[in-house]
Amino acid sequence: MISSDTKYAIKLGLSKNSFFKNTTSRLLLLAAQASYQSKSFWPFCKLLGKYEKLNEDLKSAQENAHLYKRLTTIRASLIDSESPNHVHANFLNSKQAKSIIKMYGAFDYDDRARIRYKNEDDPLREGNLLVLKEPRNLGSDKIEKGVLYLQYNNSIIEFAALFDIKKVYEKYVLVVEPSSWGYSDIGLELLLHGDNPVYVMAQDSIDFNFCLHLDKRLIPIRAGAGDWINLAVQPLPTHEKLFDVCMVASWRKLKNHKLMFEQLSSLGKGLRIALIGYPWESRTAASIRKEQSKYYPDSLVSIFECIPHEYVFRVLSQSKIALMLSEREGANRGIYEALASNIPVVMLDSNRGVNKDLVTQGCVVTTPSDALGSTVGNLINAPHNSNVREKLLTISGTNHTWMKISEALRTTEGIELGDTPLIRSTPNLKYIDTRVKATMDASYALLKSYLY
Repeated sequence: MISSDTKYAIKLGLSKNSFFKNTTSRLLLLAAQASYQSKSFWPFCKLLGKYEKLNEDLKSAQENAHLYKRLTTIRASLIDSESPNHVHANFLNSKQAKSIIKMYGAFDYDDRARIRYKNEDDPLREGNLLVLKEPRNLGSDKIEKGVLYLQYNNSIIEFAALFDIKKVYEKYVLVVEPSSWGYSDIGLELLLHGDNPVYVMAQDSIDFNFCLHLDKRLIPIRAGAGDWINLAVQPLPTHEKLFDVCMVASWRKLKNHKLMFEQLSSLGKGLRIALIGYPWESRTAASIRKEQSKYYPDSLVSIFECIPHEYVFRVLSQSKIALMLSEREGANRGIYEALASNIPVVMLDSNRGVNKDLVTQGCVVTTPSDALGSTVGNLINAPHNSNVREKLLTISGTNHTWMKISEALRTTEGIELGDTPLIRSTPNLKYIDTRVKATMDASYALLKSYLY
C-alpha cells in the first residue's frame, strides 16, 4: 500500500509540472462534464472542485475558460436557493453516504448527535458537532436560532449523511471549521439549503475568497483552528533558552525534517534542536534520528514524543525560534502555540494554507527552502527582544475568534452569541466551563430528533 506521504509527494511534485497540470486540468473538467450528463451530481461537484484546487491561481486559463465557466454555472443551478439541493440528494444515494450511515448506526444516539467517536483518553472532549447556543423562543411562533459548530473536513460529509439538514436549519445556523487548506473539494455544496447562510472559518485568503466565489450563502470568517488556542498560558522567562530551534510536527515526511537537518547543518556543530511530534504510519522517532545522523549528526536533538499538551508550551518557551516547514498546511496550531510562547516562527515562502496576515503582522518570517539555514542563523544570533506574543494577542486567540463569529452572526442573522467565549482548543475544542457543558449536553436531545 502506498503511504500517505508518498501520495502527497507525488501530488505535490506533479502539481508543479506544467504539462501534467494542463493535461490533468482538462481531464478533470471533461470528467466533471460526463458526471453531470449522467446525473451524478455529487461526483460532478467533487471533480470540479479538484480542478479548482489544482488551478487556484489559473482558473481563467484561456484553454479551459469557456468549459469551466459553463460547468460553474451548472453547479450554481444544482444548489440554487430556490430549488432543492440536487447535489445533496444525489449524495444521500451514494455508497459513501450509506457507508457513513451504517458506521454511525453502531454508535449510540448521544455519539451520533455529536458526530463523535469514543475517546477513552479524554472524556471531556466533545464531538465534531458542538452546540454554541440553544434556540430561544421569542413568542408568537418566532425563535432566535441556535448555533452549531462543525469541525473537520470529514465531518462535513458525515453531517450531510446523518442529519436532515433542512430541519436542522429551522432551529440552528451552522458554523464550519474545515481542517485543511483548499476548500473547493471538501463538500461545502452539501450544506447549502434554501436561503440559509453557512458560516465558514477560513484562515487563508484563497479559501476565504473561494467561499465568496462559490455561493453568496457562504459567509467566510477570517479565523481558524489555530486561533482558538488559549493565549493565557504564560511562557517561561525568555532568558531560559535551552534550545535554539523547536519544531512541533508529526514525524511525516511532508513536515520536512530532512530539509531542516540539511539546511541547519550549515550553522555548524552543537545546534540545540527540540522536536515535538508523534508517529505517523511507519515513521517514528527512530526515522528522525536516522535523518539526523545522515544529514546533521553534530546537532544536539531532543525528541519529545506524544507529550501532554501543556508541556508543548514549556518546550516552545525554552526555545529561541520555531519552524513550520510543510509546503501545504491546514489549520496549524503549532504556529500559534509558538507565537503565544513569544518566539518567532520561520515558514517556507512556498507554503499554502497558513494565514499570511501573520507575516505582515511581523509574527512569522518566510524564507525560500534553500535559504532556511541562513534565515535561522540570523534569527538565532539576533538579540532576543521578540514581542510576537504581544502582536498575536491583538489579532488572535479565543476571545478574538469568538468575537469574529459573534459579529458575523449578529450582523447577518441578528443572533446574539454573547461576549464570553464558551469553547477553546486544548488542543481539541472543549467547553471552557463544565456548567456550560452540562447545559449544552441537555440540548443535544433536540439534535437527536434530526438524525435520519
